[in-house]
Amino acid sequence: MQTITSVLLSDLQDLRIIVVNDGSMDKTGELLDANFSHEPRVHIIHQANRGKAAALSHAMSLADTELW
Repeated sequence: MQTITSVLLSDLQDLRIIVVNDGSMDKTGELLDANFSHEPRVHIIHQANRGKAAALSHAMSLADTELW
């Protein structure tokens, strides 16, 4: 959560953050929704656990801007 919060404090224009909750069994999904669902610059994806590579691939497939 701290990473997302820190990035949101940046002065980058047109900032867009894609976060993938890859089937986490802890409260990650709930915390993401509670803290960032109201933030239009954060796109939260919940998916079944298919591994890190699948999560990154999914996020990158949704990016329509330059990746940093």
